[in-house]
Amino acid sequence: MVPPTSTIADVPANTTTPPIVYFFQLALNIASAAWSATLVFISSGWSLFKAILTPAASLLSAFSTPLLYILAPVIVLARILLEVLVLAPYYLITGVAREVYPLYVFVGAACLWAAFVGLCARGATHYMQLAIFGSENLVSVREVASGAKPEPRKPKAAKKVSIKEEQVEDVRS
Repeated sequence: MVPPTSTIADVPANTTTPPIVYFFQLALNIASAAWSATLVFISSGWSLFKAILTPAASLLSAFSTPLLYILAPVIVLARILLEVLVLAPYYLITGVAREVYPLYVFVGAACLWAAFVGLCARGATHYMQLAIFGSENLVSVREVASGAKPEPRKPKAAKKVSIKEEQVEDVRS
């Protein structure tokens, strides 16, 4: 007969909780207390602000009506100057910019594409020159950028050819 094997039910469960659980409970309690204190502070501050603002608002409304009648010409002049000197140019510039924007995007994209194609062509020709002529015959980019003139190549020595003058007699005589 085979002896019985142990099962999961036979293994005693660990009843102690790990210390990290207590740490998280403490952190949660501290955060909750801090949030409650912040809400109480904001609530009392708002109540104090409303208590101060209510009498100031009534005083402001009492003095604002006569003050607005007195300053009406200045306010109208300021509004006209604002429209003429600020808003009209702004609307004009934004309208022109709105109409020119597609052209700006097209030209910008064309310039970027041309730069890309040009750089690719430059690289392709450089590597073709390397393949055809080799690296010793190419002038470096640094020499060209610095303005230094490369030393001229010495031509091969030409063969000296002498031409002798021959005297030809006139045969007609």
